[in-house]
Amino acid sequence: SASAAPAVGALGLLYPGLLVYALGYAGLPIARGAVVRRQNRKIAERNRVREAWAAVVSRTPGKRMRRKLMGAKALRPQSKQVSIDDAIFSTADDSIQNPREQ
Repeated sequence: SASAAPAVGALGLLYPGLLVYALGYAGLPIARGAVVRRQNRKIAERNRVREAWAAVVSRTPGKRMRRKLMGAKALRPQSKQVSIDDAIFSTADDSIQNPREQ
């Protein structure tokens, strides 16, 4: 019909942009997932190699290696155990009456 012609024409103009948007909406997460999987595989491989070397060193460290390991252990930063008292916000509490905010 004649009254639908302008709407069809407008949709025809919008179609390329909508198509690009739809492809990006579906394609970008897929591409990101592939990149993340590749990075995770590299990290897993590095960790596997690191664990293998750690096992070799821990089995039979020589006197010199033991001295180096003890020195490295003394220089490593001390990690802090985080407790509930250190938390600023808790999702267990109602956000309006969160006692940590007061």
